[in-house]
Amino acid sequence: DVDDLETALDVLAGPDAAAGTAWSLDLPPARHAGIAEFKVAVWLDEASCPIDRRCRDLLRGAADALADAGAQVSDTARPAFTFDKAVDTFMHLLSAAEAGTWTLAELDEVAASDSPPAGELGIWHAALRHREWLSWHERRLQQRARWAEFFREWDVVLLPVTPTAAIRHDHSRPQTARTVEVDGVARPYEDTIKWMGLTGVAWLPATVVPVGRVDGLPVGVQIAGPFLEDRTTLAVGRFLNEALGGFSPPAGF
Repeated sequence: DVDDLETALDVLAGPDAAAGTAWSLDLPPARHAGIAEFKVAVWLDEASCPIDRRCRDLLRGAADALADAGAQVSDTARPAFTFDKAVDTFMHLLSAAEAGTWTLAELDEVAASDSPPAGELGIWHAALRHREWLSWHERRLQQRARWAEFFREWDVVLLPVTPTAAIRHDHSRPQTARTVEVDGVARPYEDTIKWMGLTGVAWLPATVVPVGRVDGLPVGVQIAGPFLEDRTTLAVGRFLNEALGGFSPPAGF
């Protein structure tokens, strides 16, 4: 539960032994004490990464619980960039971070081509030259600045974690050939990481709490907040945990 998350944050966050001689971490408290004081943006769907209807209904219920408790809730407030641009930045930087997955020969071959191999966009991104990586990192920094502007007005934003509840593992084909079903439509497997990439690429803190179940499987809401304001996201998570019933382990656990 949120108490466990707060304990883990207190134990794990901060400098390592080498850096601890020069600096320490002092995370600010939550922005508000009462849930009615919070301003909450709600971002639950995108045409390029749709959310399962049943999951979206549960996420909507979380937003409604905040509104019913007096929080100011907006379905239209957004940072000054598009979902697709942020996800594109995330995908490029994620693949570059995974460059060690491929051999140098494979990366050199892709880097010398004019277009990505069919179905292999990941290795195409992983083969970025350093100057190209710096360009994508600059896009990340620009998006971080837009998020900072956004959070001057809004305290947190509610988002999906993934488009569906947990899916069956599929190791029968390459990852780029896998799909995930959303409302009966086959979607690219990479959709499963786009919503967490939207916030993760900008280094935002996010708290995930359960909001219900679909086919017996838990669905969580992602509560993202301003950089280094983890305790603000935890405060909203604590309220939702209490309002919606919190975590209950499945049978057998």
